[in-house]
Amino acid sequence: MAYAVEAMAMIKGAKQPELAKKFLDWASTADMQKIYETSKIFFIPTNPEVKVSDPALDVSKVKFVEVDILKAGKDRQKLVDRWINEVVK
Repeated sequence: MAYAVEAMAMIKGAKQPELAKKFLDWASTADMQKIYETSKIFFIPTNPEVKVSDPALDVSKVKFVEVDILKAGKDRQKLVDRWINEVVK
């Protein structure tokens, strides 16, 4: 499985830092991260209290491969065409 890192952070000089902190605190809860699976967002939860039923979302069982993002960007159209021809059709 290829992977990408998604992140949330409060930016320096945020106009409502207390509200931003509340959002970040909520975003790291098990209740919020369970939404990833139930809504079919397919992010791997980082909260260890979240038990997933889909093995593809169990970080302890997923085999990751590194992706050269610069090369992938350069070869984007070629990769999209290959995906369409080999997977979609």
